[in-house]
Amino acid sequence: MAAKGQPIGRRRNSMLPPSGDGPVEVTPEWIEEQERANRQSAAATDTVADGEIPGQQTTAASNQPAPARPPTAPQMPDPDSSPADQVAVCERGIHAAKARWTAKLEKAGGELVDEAGPLLEWMHRYKLYKHVLDPAGKPYRSYGKYLKDQHGISPSTGYRITRTIPLIRILATAGHPVPDLSVRQVQELHPVRRQYGDEAAVQVWRTACETKKGPLPTPEELAKAKVLREMTTSPDEDDDDKPALTGAVDPGKALAQATKILVPETVRAAVRRDPNQVRMLVQVLSQALTEAGMPAD
Repeated sequence: MAAKGQPIGRRRNSMLPPSGDGPVEVTPEWIEEQERANRQSAAATDTVADGEIPGQQTTAASNQPAPARPPTAPQMPDPDSSPADQVAVCERGIHAAKARWTAKLEKAGGELVDEAGPLLEWMHRYKLYKHVLDPAGKPYRSYGKYLKDQHGISPSTGYRITRTIPLIRILATAGHPVPDLSVRQVQELHPVRRQYGDEAAVQVWRTACETKKGPLPTPEELAKAKVLREMTTSPDEDDDDKPALTGAVDPGKALAQATKILVPETVRAAVRRDPNQVRMLVQVLSQALTEAGMPAD
């Protein structure tokens, strides 16, 4: 047993006793047991409101906001207890503090999505950020730069707030809970939600689930589902937010190569092999011609 007031780390032989109150093996099961005990303790203390005496009636004078409570001092281990007991007290308190901190972050993140998400989406949809001046006094051209400069939010986080998380919630409400969505899955589903509504996004997901080969529909399977449901979507990215074409992706060379490949014989074979993919290609080409003022006959 450690001498009173002597830190266990300064003992000449600082190893924990081999038996009796032996070394504590911090395993996932042990951590779960400590957190369970802490939750039970917290539940017992949370039955009474902070700063409220049980049975005390609220009066008119209590309308004043209560002063902020100082952080609760952690329960320190008894220096006279065994090292194993001291480790248990410290580890239990550390994991409990981490659990409370994580819960607060999750709650704050959810509140940010609920409150700021629709407003950020509105700013982007109607390009209102272009009416905001950047630090140089010029209107913003990039939504991503507006997010970073004005709100300290990275573009990826901003798009996750306005696109990914709402889609995850919509799917979960419809009975299709998913742990997360990839960027490419969002690129297929978000335009459907924006142009056709929440229920349409769910319908596309369900259609893709009927023919999926893996645990979740792939972006390609979602694209095919849109074709099957006769939905044509267009991206809503800003022109200046789109990645520039590199030398490896030359539109002229790509078109010339496609023209050589898409001869009647190969097209007929492609239709027999994957008609949905060909139909999607036709829709893309038709939409591009329409946007260029040359609608297909």
